[in-house]
This record gives sequence, structure tokens and C-alpha cells, in this order.
Amino acid sequence: MPYDVSAQEEIAARLNETLRGERLSKLTYLTSDVCYFHLKRREKLVFSLRGNDPYVYLSKTLEDVSGIPSSFCLMLRKEIQNAEIDGVSLVNHDRIFRFSLTAISSTFKPIARYLIAELLPGKTNLILLDEEEKILGAQRMGEFGQNHLILRGVKYLPPEKMEFTPRKAEAPFSFEEYQSKSEAKEETILSLRKKELYKPLFDFLKRKVRSGEKKLKMLESDKENAKTHLNDGDYGSFIFMNMDAIDPTSGHMDYYGEDVKLDPRKSASANAELFFKRAKKSKTALKMAEENRLKAEKDLEGFKAASIFVEHADEAFLSDLMEHYGLRKSKAKKKGDALISSASLPYFVSIDGTTYLFGKSMKQNDFLTFHLDTCKTHLWFHIEGDSGAHVMLRKDDPSPEEITLASEIAIAASEAIDGTVMCALRKDVRKGNVPGQAVVAEYKTIRVKQVSEKVLSALENARKISLK
Repeated sequence: MPYDVSAQEEIAARLNETLRGERLSKLTYLTSDVCYFHLKRREKLVFSLRGNDPYVYLSKTLEDVSGIPSSFCLMLRKEIQNAEIDGVSLVNHDRIFRFSLTAISSTFKPIARYLIAELLPGKTNLILLDEEEKILGAQRMGEFGQNHLILRGVKYLPPEKMEFTPRKAEAPFSFEEYQSKSEAKEETILSLRKKELYKPLFDFLKRKVRSGEKKLKMLESDKENAKTHLNDGDYGSFIFMNMDAIDPTSGHMDYYGEDVKLDPRKSASANAELFFKRAKKSKTALKMAEENRLKAEKDLEGFKAASIFVEHADEAFLSDLMEHYGLRKSKAKKKGDALISSASLPYFVSIDGTTYLFGKSMKQNDFLTFHLDTCKTHLWFHIEGDSGAHVMLRKDDPSPEEITLASEIAIAASEAIDGTVMCALRKDVRKGNVPGQAVVAEYKTIRVKQVSEKVLSALENARKISLK
């Protein structure tokens, strides 16, 4: 939210001009600090009450999601659902917006309500007032200063205005630019929502990665300990070959200049048998440690991959993943195929540190594009005019070389030699009517005359995503 008073007045004036006569429809809480009302004009009135960057704006791009329940959300739905907006104004020439509303009471009579959005950095709040401007409820209840009480039934008084030096604007304030910048933050908000809703999943994956790394260190230590007794068989053979010259009661023997300890309580033959047993046990332990290491490395690789890939996954997949790991049990059986199945998991390759994902079947393509990587700014690739692999380039602002490599992967993974590749932003790709089908609103084409050895070599080492 701009600190400049004239900018705030411009925002309030534009919202007032745009929203007068509009009705507030369904309220949805994206996160504990971000909510929006549906408007009949197919826009959303969004309130972001996050930390040091609170703001209010109209969004045409924010996607619909299931809401996070809260008592205040239920109260707002009850009190001002379908309320008409009479006007928007600033309170006390500060970053406090007042939405004057006409709601319908339980007896079906028009009744005044006021929604106050305190967009003060670090001190944000959303407050509902009755017709006498007394507090009905708030996002945050309590005492916030000597004269700023947010308590039910108390007359609302705005916080005392703090004097500050306005930032000197480099250019005149533009409401359109303000709107555009606000919409650009939606990807971050949705990412924060996922981390808030699915925190047990992200924490679980982090723990699995940490414990996997710790386990590998322990197994490596076990291997080193096992190696210390690998030569014990040679000591045993030496004892049998030099039985008469060895005195176990001395507690040691000379093995070609090396001082080897013996058990003085046992005979020479018993010491030899002890060395043979240690050597055999050491070989068995070494073999088991290596087998366990390979398994632990595979499991760790799976959890590391899952930790990376869930960052841009959709909520349907994250919900299934919660159940997959036993973090939340579903009360009802799902219809149709589960999202998480071996057949639906796509492949990935890493070239010069950049990750490329691709599908080899309709199920994998569907899962990749519409569940696994839904980041609007990532690039999507597909061979033009033919069926083939979906490819996602998991990187913001990729270089021309990375775009070329992704195009070549789209050709090679589709088992073609050359061809033309469609390249589109993920936000311009939507699901078709049949599995694996994608409808692209806007794209550019890239001609691939030959797939490079670099890509062919990388595809030979492509791995399927593992969620173990």
C-alpha cells in the first residue's frame, strides 16, 4: 500500500467509482491474512492483511479455491453476504478504508453495515461495524493502544494517525499499475496458502530429507567400522600356519611387523577362529551396509524430489500426498483414479542445474501439466500438430539456450527427429475434454531441426519422479 496520502485517496476514489452499486457475494479466505469477496462483474475484491505490505485491490486473475474456515469469516457471510456497496472512502486521511454497505437483516429489512480495512503495516485488521458504528466483530480482537479498542459492542475509533514523511514518488501514481502489481503478487499468496494449509506435508518432507541424510552418514560410519576387520581372516590363517611360534598368553603377536592383539584367555586355535568369525561378520556387515546405503539413497532422492516438486503442485495433488504419507486420512472414498499412482508420475532430467519435466503417456502429461507444475510463469512445450510429450521448464525467466533444450526434449520425448514445438506460459494452457489434451490460448513456435547430443544423453539418464 503506497504511503503517499494522495495515492491512497486515488485508490479509494477509484474503488468508490468502480464498486458503488456492486454486491458482495461469496467470501473466501485464501490464507489466515488474505480474503476476497466475489463481485457480480466477475472480479474479486481482495484484502491482503499480510505483515508490512497490506493492500486492497480488484482482481480479474485470482483463481477460485476452497476457503479456510474461521469464526469471523462465518460472521461476515452472515452479516454482509450480498450486501450492496454504497461507497468507499478513507478514514482520517490514513491507510484505513471504509466500505459503506446496505445489507439485509434477518427480518428482510435494509440495514447499514460498515467494513473497515485497517491497512497499516504491521497493524492490519478487518473490522465489521453495525449501523451505529459499533464493533460486531474483527479479524483481530483486543486492545491496540490506549484509544484503539477492538471489542464487540464498543464504538469504533480509528487509531491515532502517525506522522510520517511521504515517499517521494518517482512518477505520478497510476491506479492501473497498482492493480497490475497487486495481481502479480497472487502467485506468492497462493504459494503461502499452500505452505499454510499443507504445513504438515512440507515439514514431513523436510524431516525425511534430514533423517535420510543422517542415515547415510551412519551407514557410511558402519561401512568404515566393518572395513577395520576385513583383514582378520589373514590373521587367522597366519596363526594356523605358525601355531607353534605363537604364544597367546602374551596378548599379542607379530604379523610381518604389525603388532596384532590376541585374547590371552584363549588358545592359539581359538584366537584364529575368532579372527575368522570377525572377518566373516565384517564382510556380511559391509554387504548389508552397502545394500542399505543404496536403498537409503533411493529413498532420500525420492523425498528430495518430492520436496522440490510440491512447491508448484496444485492442491488436489498436495491433498492426495497428505493421505499418501498418512498425514491425513480421507473420510470418504474417492471416485475414479487416484492422482498418485506409478502410471501417472512423469519423468525429469537435470541439464546444467536446470530441471525439465516431461510425460510419456496421456496420464503422465495430464498429471504433469495440471497437477504437478501449475506455476503460471513456467513455460510449457509440446510438439505442434501431433500427439506427444508435455514438457515443463521449471524456471522463471529461462535463457534462450534453456528454451531451446526444452524444445528439443519435447521433440525427442515424443519420439520424433525434428519438428515445430509450441511454447506457452502455463497460465495460457488449460485442460481439454479428454485425458492428456491441452488447449492453448496463446503460444509461439520454435523450429527444431535436430536434437542435440546433450539432450539425447540427458534423456538416457531420465528418472521417474519417486514419492517414496
